[in-house]
Amino acid sequence: MDLFASEEDALVESYVSSLGNSRAQVIGPELIFGRIYDRIGYGRIARELFRHLVIIRLYHPGSKLKTIDNLQRFLGIHKKVYEIYRFLDQ
Repeated sequence: MDLFASEEDALVESYVSSLGNSRAQVIGPELIFGRIYDRIGYGRIARELFRHLVIIRLYHPGSKLKTIDNLQRFLGIHKKVYEIYRFLDQ
């Protein structure tokens, strides 16, 4: 074992130390429910927020406020409640 770390070791260590759960995303529901979403024809609706709302409500049903929390928690999407209500009016 070397007494001093090599440059490669320092790069690997800096990369590994930057990893954390805050950067992880859940993609399983998108893979499963996204395929169903497309198969039933909803994929023709060119609104990405609609896709996210449908999939997150299938994966974690709840109120609109809970849906906003789940969007942020699982997909990293930050929306305000009034944006969701305004979108649903469409």
